[in-house]
Amino acid sequence: MGVTIRSFILAALLTVVALCVYRISVILTPPVADDTLDRYPTFVSDGFYGENYTEDGRLTAVLNASHVEFFEKTGLITMVDPQGIWHDYSDSDDSTPQSWQLNARRGTYVIDRYATLDGNIVLTPLFEDPFVSRVTTTHLEYDLLAGEIFSESPVTIEGNNFINQGTGFNANLKTGVVTLKGEPHARYLPDTH
Repeated sequence: MGVTIRSFILAALLTVVALCVYRISVILTPPVADDTLDRYPTFVSDGFYGENYTEDGRLTAVLNASHVEFFEKTGLITMVDPQGIWHDYSDSDDSTPQSWQLNARRGTYVIDRYATLDGNIVLTPLFEDPFVSRVTTTHLEYDLLAGEIFSESPVTIEGNNFINQGTGFNANLKTGVVTLKGEPHARYLPDTH
């Protein structure tokens, strides 16, 4: 047997051994997906539209956004130009909810825990005769677990016969109390009704 044939057999044998070792290492060591799940979104959408319903089929929320990214591992959702409509059935009969529309430039949401909105935030009611007709600010945070919305940014709260402004606010959704933190300015107008 010549040197060339022995070299060829040895090379083939080493290739087979290398493939076996590689195959065993792949089986014993699964690929590290944690880095991929942390770094890259699970889901990306341009022109997102979504609806949320209760178990009995009532529409509770509608969300539109020009761009959405969802990170499954952390439950984080990032949004560009989010526009949401939320339907509140607690103070009305089952067929007519009190609906509110919320618009912003950017938003993040950690599922069932926390939300942050930034840039030209406008909250308006979509039902008749609301006490508050418009709320505007540039930044807000919503702690879903505590039921509180708060901000350190300037805020304007408008109603039929008032305009309240201040720097920073805290809104407790459980008690319905909104507190302006600093530089409050209130202007009340004659009732037009």
